[in-house]
Amino acid sequence: MLCGTYHENRRNAEKRQLVLQKELDKQRARARRSEDSLQAAQVKIQELEKFRTHMEKQLNAMEIARDSAQVEADYLRRQLRKLRSETKCNQKCIHSALQKLTHSPAVAKRIAAACHPDKCPPELSDVATQLFRFVQSIREQDASVA
Repeated sequence: MLCGTYHENRRNAEKRQLVLQKELDKQRARARRSEDSLQAAQVKIQELEKFRTHMEKQLNAMEIARDSAQVEADYLRRQLRKLRSETKCNQKCIHSALQKLTHSPAVAKRIAAACHPDKCPPELSDVATQLFRFVQSIREQDASVA
């Protein structure tokens, strides 16, 4: 009887050992999968860190470009204001010079003839028409005063 129980105990122990071995193998397989998942996650984190660094560099470069473009735009706005003020001054000077020149009827007649729209190239006809009308209005004012 002892022999029978010994053999039964041994078989039972071997069965338990096989069950425990299978359980151990399953746990090791889960541990390997977990380690693989952990490594994959770490690789993903490193890739995301590289991507974040790259995006930050691009953002910094874009901000620098935006700032330099803003500086250039401010400079161009100042230049435009300066040129507009110079143009206003030039227009006033031209206006007064034309008025002074057209006080003489002979000079006014020659200026009107020179800027007549029919004698100018087609691309300048609008400007010539405006100038001709301006000179004619000054001539008419001078004629009505005299």
